[in-house]
Amino acid sequence: MRVLLISTPVTTHLTPMFPTAWALKSSGHRVLAAGHPDVVAVAERAGLATWPVGAPFYIREQMAGHLEDGRRPIEAGVYRDADGNWDALNKVWVDDARVMVRAYLDLARSWDPDLIITDPLEFSGRMIGAVLGVPVVHHRWGVDVFSEQADRLARRALPMTMADLGVASLPDPVLVLDPCPPSLQVEGAPPARSIRHVHANGSGPVPAWTLRPPERRRVCLSFGRLTAGLNGLPLFRRVVEAVAGLPDVEAVLTLEPEFQEDLGPVPPQVRVVPPVPLELFLGDCDAIVHHGGSTTCMTAASLGVPQLVLPGWGDAFTLGERLAAVGAGRSIARVVGQSNTKAIRDAVAALLDDPDHRAAARRLAEEIAALPTPAQIVPELEKPARRREG
Repeated sequence: MRVLLISTPVTTHLTPMFPTAWALKSSGHRVLAAGHPDVVAVAERAGLATWPVGAPFYIREQMAGHLEDGRRPIEAGVYRDADGNWDALNKVWVDDARVMVRAYLDLARSWDPDLIITDPLEFSGRMIGAVLGVPVVHHRWGVDVFSEQADRLARRALPMTMADLGVASLPDPVLVLDPCPPSLQVEGAPPARSIRHVHANGSGPVPAWTLRPPERRRVCLSFGRLTAGLNGLPLFRRVVEAVAGLPDVEAVLTLEPEFQEDLGPVPPQVRVVPPVPLELFLGDCDAIVHHGGSTTCMTAASLGVPQLVLPGWGDAFTLGERLAAVGAGRSIARVVGQSNTKAIRDAVAALLDDPDHRAAARRLAEEIAALPTPAQIVPELEKPARRREG
């Protein structure tokens, strides 16, 4: 069968679909990833066939428009799911669907997919599925705090677009795949089929230092290009200072080269490296400090590593709360705490010294390992496509 992947224009919404795409390809199916050029470039590097549609989306540029005086999103009070600011968050994806749906529809008519897979906030795929009679599968990336609110907004905001396409209503997906382990998922999330998280953090040469076991307790610091680009360097400096002040600890900070000079000097026990796939060394770490990105969280969870989340926007706040609730991590969700070096140091020390956190992180890893692999899910994706063909 032919499977069309369409994602909202954020790479971390797309990359969790890659293992499922690889499983489909390994089963003999054809997969095509379509989207904005800055998103499908990542799919191309992952070995998928791609079809760029439209112009680059530049998510960092859009988010930075709300920031002044070097503030981070959390300091500006925007993009916080904790404030119930759902429509402001989801409007971006609804507007993108309104602009992009016809271009995607033209592609779908030509390529004739048997199945469409999208993330829960990508509405073009569902409209295309309704027009062409193609089943649509949703593929989550982590905790699902957005989809129901976004669905209600889309139904209110897209009636004329749907009417122009001859679509009476927004169809529901035939299946929802969820790589978030059930214990970590939010209560009341729409029903879904659990699927094992498989690392899809990119590829590259293995750095020599990852082959040597750490001499001290190792803490990974990883926040991503978007966090750095949204005035995140002062936070990084506080985190480096906090972790460097702990006894018998070394730290690895992943940071794009374009930001390393502005970061400034770091203590000798802190190694600053360009981004590398986290699974190359995270399993040797005793803790990780990160921004609450779902891919980072799921990678750490699958490796049994306790986590400290310093959320800045979106579902990162809820993700931090859920990690704390299951005991596998901690979260500092307020600006005052993230601005306090001692608070960060104390939280990291608790992750390193409290065996309960390590035990909870191991339980989470065991839960993930027991979930079905993407390869085991492929027959469930073939069924709706066969019904369409029949």
